Amino acid sequence: MRTLYWIDTLNKDMDEIHKITDTGFCNRIVTWEILQFLNERNGFSFEIKMGESWWPELKEVLEFPNTSLINENINDSRESKIEFIVKNSKRIGIEDLNKMIETNNFNLNDDSYYVDIDFGKVAEIFHSVGLKTKNFKRPIHGIKIKNKELNEFIESTLSECIGIHIRRGRGVKYKDKLNTLPKENIEKYISFHKPFGEATYEYYIYKFIEDAKYFQIIDNILKINPSQKFYISHDLSDELMEYYEKKYPNNIITRKIFYDKINNKYPNTKKNHVMDSIDLISLSNSFITIGSQYSTWSIFAIDYKDKTSFHLSEETLDEDLETWYEIYKRVYQKIIPPNSGK
Repeated sequence: MRTLYWIDTLNKDMDEIHKITDTGFCNRIVTWEILQFLNERNGFSFEIKMGESWWPELKEVLEFPNTSLINENINDSRESKIEFIVKNSKRIGIEDLNKMIETNNFNLNDDSYYVDIDFGKVAEIFHSVGLKTKNFKRPIHGIKIKNKELNEFIESTLSECIGIHIRRGRGVKYKDKLNTLPKENIEKYISFHKPFGEATYEYYIYKFIEDAKYFQIIDNILKINPSQKFYISHDLSDELMEYYEKKYPNNIITRKIFYDKINNKYPNTKKNHVMDSIDLISLSNSFITIGSQYSTWSIFAIDYKDKTSFHLSEETLDEDLETWYEIYKRVYQKIIPPNSGK
């Protein structure tokens, strides 16, 4: 079978993927999508191959369509790994893909290619293709949890939840917001950030959205429907988010519900890679999503099943939220009619 080879265009260090909690997972997924997009345009006549050291989530937990892993030495340099993977394959760069889009000709005639396109260009590419292609859908729709029983549990448990993505980890400008956290969490929160490195803070771009705004949303939704459940996907330790569960003991669900289901099931995968995979698919299975602005994690969760969504930002106004509550009412009533007895 012909082959499309994935290479790292994010310049990911193995320490980043394997030793800290922010692994750039959804950014990596976006760079995979380009290959699957080209594969679809060529009748799925290619197999996509990726180096396993960059993709620990695919060893045991997730299945990407038309995709398999290549065994390579995790300790080799990035350059050596890429050279080992691509061998004599033909390069597809941004200039090649732009030409394909302009001519609407995506035919690939050779047997093997590798795609070398910067992550920053991918969103532009999909936007351009989406404008020209009717009913365009991102290739992420084919990503699945390998364990069918776990997947069924996710779908049945979370399909009537509101998903909320709370981003508080690496990339978030938090220093002037520490006083908004519970006092007992402040030092723990600062310690959580230490592995990311103090020197990287100046490059952080995401704004810290205070709890008050999330509480306002939850409180107002509960006025409409007191039994509404919320699945909270976050990038902190469980301990640092427990105060949400204590404040709303009957309404909050987090990744902790999966811990007893993963015990001894994934012996060759680190727990954070397992839980990242499950957490992302769980958020994606909520029937409506409140996303974090500019986050590829939130964008994946929204696009995965093309659901109704709302991107929350520091600048979100009360009148914007009022509009969103009305949208919630309409969407909720379509999923669970008022007279259904639930």
